Amino acid sequence: MTDCQQEDPDKSILFHTTDDTILLVDIPRSIGQAQRLSRSTDIRAPQISPKPESVRSTTQIQRSILSAPPLEKPYDSSTEPKTESARAKVLSRIASSEQRFHGQFIQPLVATALDEIRTGYQSDYQRWCLTRAFRDEEHQGHQEGSKLDEPASATKKKRKIEDATSEYVAEVSVKDGLTNNSKFSLDVPPTILSCTSSNLFPSLTELTSSVVRNPSSKDTTLSTGSLIRDNGNSESCHSGEYIIPPRSNFALCTLPLSQPEPLDEPIPGLSSDHLFNLILFDPPWPNRSVKRSREYQTHSYSDMDLLSKWIRDVLRVHACRPPRDTKENLSSSAPPPLAPNGKQNPSQENFAAIWITNSEKARKVAYEALLGSGFIIYEEWIWIKTTASGEAVCPLNGIWRKPYEILVIGRRYQASMVPDLDIDLGSTVQSAEDDLLGVDPGTIPRRVIAAVPDLHSRKPNLKPIFERILFNSRSKGESLGSLLEYSALEVFSRNLTAEWWACGNEVLKFNARNHWVE
Repeated sequence: MTDCQQEDPDKSILFHTTDDTILLVDIPRSIGQAQRLSRSTDIRAPQISPKPESVRSTTQIQRSILSAPPLEKPYDSSTEPKTESARAKVLSRIASSEQRFHGQFIQPLVATALDEIRTGYQSDYQRWCLTRAFRDEEHQGHQEGSKLDEPASATKKKRKIEDATSEYVAEVSVKDGLTNNSKFSLDVPPTILSCTSSNLFPSLTELTSSVVRNPSSKDTTLSTGSLIRDNGNSESCHSGEYIIPPRSNFALCTLPLSQPEPLDEPIPGLSSDHLFNLILFDPPWPNRSVKRSREYQTHSYSDMDLLSKWIRDVLRVHACRPPRDTKENLSSSAPPPLAPNGKQNPSQENFAAIWITNSEKARKVAYEALLGSGFIIYEEWIWIKTTASGEAVCPLNGIWRKPYEILVIGRRYQASMVPDLDIDLGSTVQSAEDDLLGVDPGTIPRRVIAAVPDLHSRKPNLKPIFERILFNSRSKGESLGSLLEYSALEVFSRNLTAEWWACGNEVLKFNARNHWVE
């Protein structure tokens, strides 16, 4: 068994193997942790025996995001084929490359990871998640047979969550790809928020004409509406309030996904001199259940080519340029030297990460976008959705519903380093009959991240995992070192992250104050 470690209960990583190939994450805590600045020293927390349900430290997160009750038992799988012959008939209509990808590479890896967590993870109550804050304490269960990721007492709970964002939805009614951004101009200076005085705007639409920044190391509040004074002594805002994390930046905008021509400004208002070491995408993939629920806008399969082109435009304009090839760059495996101030130099790494559905069409779009932008398929991270007791939420080998989602991570190398990786960038010549775009799935390193689902479409915030795996100063074979400076952009974001940039028409949705309790 791989050596394993457990984390400080005030952090979102509850368990990890020493090589970080298997992790257990608490989703609400990960979002809360992402509202704070990262520690600039050792990324790895002290090794302790956590008691996540009972122990609180002095560094506990002050705010908790309101969440759905954790799933207690798997979903009903009655929709799966009942007989082997029926299953074989359905499988005959699925591409062999897709069957091979899931059956040979993903599902066995996930099963092994779940067994390892069961063996190595210990907590007072053997729960795979921390205590959650609910808007209504009576919702302690989970409705059997409800939609994947949808909480207990689904209709009633969903209505309460929607009430929390009704003001946001009313103010920002635009849909990605449907409305132009004529108000955005690169000549408009950014809106700088204050951490010492009120940041009041008539409505959120006032913020759609410029980038908004909180340069402070403290969070601040953005308010919409007008002030109401009580006896001339105090004032309050009668509309929406949003908590803006420290050093976060956002562009509240409609993303031009349906433009067939190449775009020099694929993210409205964000100039081409904004370059990022990491760009994270969570695209609105076609999904029948999501479309029925109207949770957010998705795009049809006919738009897949346009989506791939638009992602390539974003990477072309905003991804950091790879460092120039030198003998030192190619031969050295040591961490970057220290800057004159004694801190680690900014990272020269360049990553792009794309969340995909389990459709081969979505994986093809992600691979095409990365390979066509000079990236290689570097890793794949599988988020396995579990119950609070550690069971997969539905059968691993399910045909109609799978209990996991995949994050495809690309890395841009210097051109002279690529041949060593046996991957021809941009090539569509298949290395095997059933390989997708010539990418052999057997050559891709993978990690498994287990987490109990929360509200529909709410994913784990992976900032601490990106920092411990992609942006640290450790040399090969050594333990984690110091955090490297890096810049990150989240596209299609639904909440802000401290020190990161975010863009889309829902960037503030879960930063509304009424989504949090203190």
